[in-house]
Amino acid sequence: MSASEKLMMIVSTKGPNGVRWKLTPAFSATQTKDVFGSLPSQGKPKALEEMHAGVLAEARRSARVRAHRHVPVASAKR
Repeated sequence: MSASEKLMMIVSTKGPNGVRWKLTPAFSATQTKDVFGSLPSQGKPKALEEMHAGVLAEARRSARVRAHRHVPVASAKR
């Protein structure tokens, strides 16, 4: 059974004989190769150290923006 068959939704339609309810998949069926991938890139591939530095720089930038806007980081409810 695929993931799309597991999640169903109920759709109601109004017709001459009243309201009709039917189960329908919540998402259309997809293949992994159709939904996962990467954007085209230019230049030579980045080393792991370069990627790590980029992620760290963006995390710091994002933290500064949140601090400036006083937007709290999402926390888990207990």
